[in-house]
Amino acid sequence: MLSIIAAKLGAFAIAPSLFFGAYGQPSQTPVAQAETSHYAQAKVDVRANNSASWKDAELSCTELEHTLRLGSRDRNTDGEVSELQTFLRAEGYLKSQPTGYFGFSTLRALWKFQSAEGLRTTGIVNADTQAKIEALSCDTAEGIEIVGISAPASLMIGEEGTWTVNVESQTEGNLRYSVIWGDEGAESASARLATAVQSSATFTHTYDTAGTYTPKFTVTDDEGTSVTEAAASVTVSAEADVEITSLSKTSGYAGDSVTITGSGFTNESDVYVGNEAVTDVTVNSDTSITFTVPALKAGNYDVYVVNENGTSNAIRFDLKSKAVRISISSIDAPVRLTVNQEGTWTVNADTNLSGNLQYSVVWGDEGMMRKMLGAEVTTQTSSTFTHSYAEEGTYKPTFTISDGAGHSSSVSATVVVTQ
Repeated sequence: MLSIIAAKLGAFAIAPSLFFGAYGQPSQTPVAQAETSHYAQAKVDVRANNSASWKDAELSCTELEHTLRLGSRDRNTDGEVSELQTFLRAEGYLKSQPTGYFGFSTLRALWKFQSAEGLRTTGIVNADTQAKIEALSCDTAEGIEIVGISAPASLMIGEEGTWTVNVESQTEGNLRYSVIWGDEGAESASARLATAVQSSATFTHTYDTAGTYTPKFTVTDDEGTSVTEAAASVTVSAEADVEITSLSKTSGYAGDSVTITGSGFTNESDVYVGNEAVTDVTVNSDTSITFTVPALKAGNYDVYVVNENGTSNAIRFDLKSKAVRISISSIDAPVRLTVNQEGTWTVNADTNLSGNLQYSVVWGDEGMMRKMLGAEVTTQTSSTFTHSYAEEGTYKPTFTISDGAGHSSSVSATVVVTQ
């Protein structure tokens, strides 16, 4: 494995680059002018290893400029809804022909695409999704490709963020990395790479002004071939107005109760887990909020608070997959009856599932009855049955609960029937 560490490398001059600042206004700024700024001193760490993989795109180039979402139409987006649908169909996410209307079929296809490509599943064609679609459908530089960028979702003013750019290259010679941060700062680095290796360059940067920024990274080889890709947008917030200092737990399951400790909380505070606004929130005081973890796919999510004071810093929460629990916790049953005497059995079930539970019982004298009840997550349900036996003997009725998805639990209780 070839390992190259390059730190504090000088910026290199390239042609003026188009970039977008905090408010999305384009301007032409030569990267070379940034050499004198303090941002040019950010650290750069370049590593290489022999683990290249390649994927050739065979789609026509799809470059989207409008923010597309549910309800968007061709007539309002210069025909880009149809372009999006054509791309999703070519990638195998959409089965129907392009219609020019962004409906639920397109929304589901976009969700699948965003999830498969490691994007936030917002269902909105934002800058991150536009960049990914362009990267997959347009001709990329031969032998060089940006295959991923890890980036922070939120920062505080003055807080150092870290971005890692992963590149696959089949060219020999130097690769030069440059970045336009969106606040006029730029830096670059170069590293000697062997044939068909994957390189990784790490950049750090701080922002001095609140806003939303979308850094753009460019990789260039010795022949002048370059490829550019935008990282996920980062939201930079002012400090001190609203702040999280700790979570009562930093990992758990959907349905868990978590208490946030911090400052600047108000009755209008909203709690977010990733991009999901939490519905079950209790503001205990200006320093404490309790919320219920929503049902999301397992993974790591940023937890943060938004209110009239601003947006807080984020603390990472590890959402785990919950194992299915379904069991009969107890049964109240008679131990002795007389012939034709009605007996009562009460079955108590414990489950963490939501939806319908099916209760069934086999009495042992060929009679059988079924009963359906709804079950709430983490709540205990019970069902009561009555039955009489026409003949004396010893019976062992068996009670079963199931969720219709293959999870079940059974228990039996013996009753002696006499004359």
